[in-house]
Amino acid sequence: MVQQSQVENPLTSNAMLESVLGRRSGYVRGLGYGAKPPSRRGMSTLEVEARVSSALDTVREQLEEERAKRAEMEKKLQEQYELERARRMEIEHKQLDLQAQVSALMAVFNQVNVYIVFFNVLFLVMHLYHWLGWLALFFSC
Repeated sequence: MVQQSQVENPLTSNAMLESVLGRRSGYVRGLGYGAKPPSRRGMSTLEVEARVSSALDTVREQLEEERAKRAEMEKKLQEQYELERARRMEIEHKQLDLQAQVSALMAVFNQVNVYIVFFNVLFLVMHLYHWLGWLALFFSC
């Protein structure tokens, strides 16, 4: 019976070690009992300074890389801003040109309208004289 329950719920290697040995200070969180934290007593000052210096150099390199990336992104953003600004100015110039063309066309349309009205009045006057001529001829008989 004991063996059947153990087969159903097998223990992990870390759980087995903990049940047999109990908790120990050599345990590293996330790595289990096999990993041991580095001993601080055995390190010399030079080793510590070398590790700190190496870590600082790594951080400085990463910082420089990030700065370079940021500068490149700012440069691209500025280029996009300038392109967008140029496009807007081009659109504004085209709109002004179109407004000027529409104004010119409206002026021409108004002149043509005046001529059309003039010729319509002239046509009506000619018809009126024509009818008056017929009336005069009719009444003179």
